[in-house]
Amino acid sequence: MEFDAALDTVKKYLHISLDNEYDGIIVKKMAKSNLIGEENSTGNQTHIAITGAQRDAFPYICAAQYLTCPHEDIDDTIKRFFMCQVKVNIYRSNVEPLDKSNTIRFGAGQEKKSVYTTVWRRRGKNNEEQVQLSALNLDDSDFVEFRKLIHTNDYIVILKLQACLEYDWFIIPKESIAISDDLKALDGKFIHKSTSTVVKIDQNVHMDALLHNETTKGIIPSSNILLYGVPGCGKSHKVEDEYESKITTEKNKIRVVFHPDYTYSDFVGQLLPVLKEVENAQGVKEEKLQYEFVLGPFTQILKTAYANSDQQCLLIIEELNRGNAPAIFGEIFQLLDRNDDGKSKYSIYNRDISMALYDEPNKPIELPPNLTIVATMITSDQNVFTMDTAFQRRWQMKHIPNRFTGESLDEKTINHVAKHLPNSEISWGVFAQTINKKMHTANLGFGGTEDKSLGVYFATDNDLDDAERFAEKVLKYLWDDAFKLGRKELFNDCSQGLSTVIEAYEDAAKAKIEKQSAEDPLKKVLVPAVYDEMQKKMAEMAAEAQAKAAKEVSEEEAAESAAEDNPAQKPAGEE
Repeated sequence: MEFDAALDTVKKYLHISLDNEYDGIIVKKMAKSNLIGEENSTGNQTHIAITGAQRDAFPYICAAQYLTCPHEDIDDTIKRFFMCQVKVNIYRSNVEPLDKSNTIRFGAGQEKKSVYTTVWRRRGKNNEEQVQLSALNLDDSDFVEFRKLIHTNDYIVILKLQACLEYDWFIIPKESIAISDDLKALDGKFIHKSTSTVVKIDQNVHMDALLHNETTKGIIPSSNILLYGVPGCGKSHKVEDEYESKITTEKNKIRVVFHPDYTYSDFVGQLLPVLKEVENAQGVKEEKLQYEFVLGPFTQILKTAYANSDQQCLLIIEELNRGNAPAIFGEIFQLLDRNDDGKSKYSIYNRDISMALYDEPNKPIELPPNLTIVATMITSDQNVFTMDTAFQRRWQMKHIPNRFTGESLDEKTINHVAKHLPNSEISWGVFAQTINKKMHTANLGFGGTEDKSLGVYFATDNDLDDAERFAEKVLKYLWDDAFKLGRKELFNDCSQGLSTVIEAYEDAAKAKIEKQSAEDPLKKVLVPAVYDEMQKKMAEMAAEAQAKAAKEVSEEEAAESAAEDNPAQKPAGEE
C-alpha cells in the first residue's frame, strides 16, 4: 500500500485532524503479551515487541553495529545493547474517551502532551533482533498510564514525524473498528515514504539518561529539596548555580519569598475584584466589577508544568521558615509525597486550581514529574516559625556547609575569605572563624548557636571595603542577636550601648585612613583576648604561607641543580 493511502486509512479510524508531516507508519494489533496490568495474564513481558520491517521506524537502534559475538557469549546484563529515549506525543481527543479515571491530565487548552518512552534493540536466542518499546521503570509516568488504556485486540498506530526521532501515538479500540480488512492489511508492516530523511540524533534522542536515576528531562531531579544552613553560607548561590541556571525558559521558573504575613491565598491564589467589559441587557458593553480567581505563584507554576510536560519547571521558595509554611501550603501538603518518578502519590481536590489547570471544577490535582520545588531556610534555632516533622520529612534535606578553608573552595571564595576587614590587619576569614568559635564555646544563655554563626558570605566584598557598612551589618548583628545575652564575652565596653561601639569603630577606622592613628579599629571594640587570638591566627597563617613558599623555592632549586649535574635532564632546546 502506498504511504498516502495508508495514512488516509489511519485517519479514518482516528477521527482527528493530523497536521504533522510524517514519513513512517506502524500499525500493530495488541496481544495479551503487549499489555500491562491485569489483562497481561502471563506477567512476564511488559514491553511492546517490534519485529520485521517495522524495526526500521526506529533508525540508529541497531545492535549488530555494536556487538557481533554469538548470543551465548553475551552477558545477560548487556542484551539490551543500545538504549535511548524518544519523544512521543499523545492527544487529548484520542486519550480522554478511553481514560475514564482521568489519570492523564491535559492542561487547559492543551490538545497534545509530549512524553518520553524507552526504545532498545535486543537480539534473541535465535540471533534475530527485535526493537522493544517502553520500559515501565524508565518511561514517563503519563506514557505508562497511556499504555494501561490499551486492551487485547486494540490497535496502536505509531506515526513517525518527518526527519526526526519523534512519534505520534494513538489507540484505536477494537469496538470502533469496522468490519473491514483495510486496517488489518497494515498490521505488521512498515509503510514509509520513498524519500530519505536525515535525523540529527543529538537533538532528538535522550541517551542513557536512565542510567543516572534522573527524570528524562535530564536537568534537575523531580523532588522537593530543602537547603538549610547558617546565614550567609551560600544557600541562595547554590539554588542559582545548581537549579535556577539550568532552567533557561523564564516562564518555567518562579521565585517567591515567605514572610510572617504571607498566606495560603498569596501562595495558591485568591478571588480579587477586577474590572471587566461585559454586555448589559440592552446589548451595550460596559465595564463592571467582577470577581476572578487570580493565580498565586504555586498555581501559576503548576499550570505551566502541566501545559509543558516535556519541559522542566522550577518553584523556588526563599526563607521557607520565615512564614508559617504548613499553613501556607494547606492541603497542598499532601502533594509533597512523591513516587520515584516525581509524581505525587496522592491527589487533592481544589475547585479553583482545577479550573485554572483543566477548565473543569472536579478533576484531582497532583504535582507532575517535571516540577521541582527548591526551598531555603536558616537552621532550626533561628526560625520565625517552627516546622513539624511531618512537614519536614516530605523534603529532601540538604545541609550547606559553612566552609572558610579546604580544597573544595573556589577561587572567588578563597579571595573573599582572605580579604582584610576595613583598615584592619585581620582577614574576614580569621575574624568570622574566631567569632564563631567564641560563640560556640561561650555560655551565651541559650542552646544551639550554629544558626547564629557568621556565614562565609554573611558580609559581601563591598561590606568589607567600607567601615560603616561593616559596622552596621556585622557588629550590629553580633550585638543585637548572636551575643545578645553575652555581650561582655565579645565587646570591649558594653556600658554605653551599641551606638558607642559603632562610633568607636568608625572613628578608629577614619583616624587610621587619615594617618592620625595606626591602631586597628577592631582592637578598639573587641575584648583583648579575642583580638589577640585573631592576631595569633594571622601570624600562624603567615608563617605557614612563608614555609610553603620556601619549600617550593627549595624544590625548584633542587630540580635546577640536578639538571645542571646531569645535562641529559635539561629541557629540549636549553644549552
